[in-house]
Amino acid sequence: MATTTAKKPCAKCSNGSAVTTCDGCQQSFYLICINNEKFGEIDGKANLSEDKLVVTCCLASILTQPIVYGTNRYSTGKHQVRFRIEKMGDLRLLFGIIRSLENISRSGQSQNNNNSLYGWWDLNEAIINGKVQTTKYRNIMTTGDELTLTLDCDSKQIQLQHHRTKRLAQVIIDLNKCPFPWKIVIRLQSAGDCVRILQ
Repeated sequence: MATTTAKKPCAKCSNGSAVTTCDGCQQSFYLICINNEKFGEIDGKANLSEDKLVVTCCLASILTQPIVYGTNRYSTGKHQVRFRIEKMGDLRLLFGIIRSLENISRSGQSQNNNNSLYGWWDLNEAIINGKVQTTKYRNIMTTGDELTLTLDCDSKQIQLQHHRTKRLAQVIIDLNKCPFPWKIVIRLQSAGDCVRILQ
């Protein structure tokens, strides 16, 4: 006689719906809680540490400000990557996405560069098709802040949640400019800037 067992709630958030079971550890996880993102490719002067979960800016000039990409590629579903700013200097940080086949051009002033870049400089300037859209908000990110970048491939949008202020920014992605798959990107601007991926 066959028996059925109810799915266990998520081991991270206790959600009981949209749960899948890991074949390896046999724990159950809510689909958007599964995060194995790490930092990978770096353009500029930065060091990776703690199994590629921490990136630290070594030297910052306009030619060496590190641009750091995630290792995962995103085409379907909803994914969340949570960051903590371990240390931040006086200059803003960029959090966002770019199509996986491209990297950010350092000559970003050109109209034709970085068309697939979407994200935010410190939540006060959205980046759409590589172009900065200024908002009324002042800079709010600081050392110790936590942020969650949500990549909602099914709804073709990304969101950045700033947990201390409870602000949520959202951008719709034009798939003609930024087709799947996507990869995450951050940019550090000050020597000593340090960002951690929380798992």
